[in-house]
Amino acid sequence: MTIGTLENYSAAEIALLFNEAFEDYKIKLQFNEKTMAQKIKAENISLKYSPVVYVDNRAVAFILNATGFVDTIPTIYNGGTGVVAAYRGRRLVRKMYDYIVPALAKAGYMQHYLEVFDDNHKAINAYRNCGFTISRNMQCYRGKINNTDTGRYSIETINLMPEKFQLFWDVKPTWQNSLTAIERVPSENNIIGISRDNEVVAYAIYNQVTGRLKQLAVDKNFRRRGAATSLLNYISNTSASNDITITNVEHNDAIQQFLASRNFSVFTGMLEMKYQ
Repeated sequence: MTIGTLENYSAAEIALLFNEAFEDYKIKLQFNEKTMAQKIKAENISLKYSPVVYVDNRAVAFILNATGFVDTIPTIYNGGTGVVAAYRGRRLVRKMYDYIVPALAKAGYMQHYLEVFDDNHKAINAYRNCGFTISRNMQCYRGKINNTDTGRYSIETINLMPEKFQLFWDVKPTWQNSLTAIERVPSENNIIGISRDNEVVAYAIYNQVTGRLKQLAVDKNFRRRGAATSLLNYISNTSASNDITITNVEHNDAIQQFLASRNFSVFTGMLEMKYQ
């Protein structure tokens, strides 16, 4: 067994390795060259900091590590850990972290984040053995909007306004749904909003092709007036997908109650874990 990095791998080669490792995953994840290149760009994955394990010259395990900042602290985000089924149970995740953490620390990265299914106890234990602890409980939702009337609001395409949008948040988006990730691939995201007196009071960011909703928030002084419902209805009208999905939302009673009232249900729970 040897360990290296994915620095000289192409997006197509990474997609093939990823698909093999995730072929029995509980949620279907299949990439091609284009979609893997988009993932690498959106999440800012650094291939030189992404370890890969070889057994008999065959790549059998990897971690896609992304670089960036969380609360101004240099941070690593695990955008995917994969181990080919026949090679699981050999502590390869621990070996990859033991290999790459010294290089990351030398480069100044002070903390690491990842997400894992809350019922994947083997993976949770593997990450605990690497020094990770649970930092947030999250949920993933799926729903079909029945009422597609946008109501009394005029909804329009708007520009990304990071400083303003953050004022509306009750929970902080995870790495994949962050404003930084959205900025990296603007062509993949639609940004819509509702304004009052020339000021945006509600917005949503979503992928029109997949129906994945990445952010939805309303000014705290403009809530319970149907703005969020109108945005969801608009997304349902304009999305190519029959279902709207919302992934990795930090557990919040008010958010859960609102989504349940709009025909959304939780299809899986997630844990955010942190190493520092």
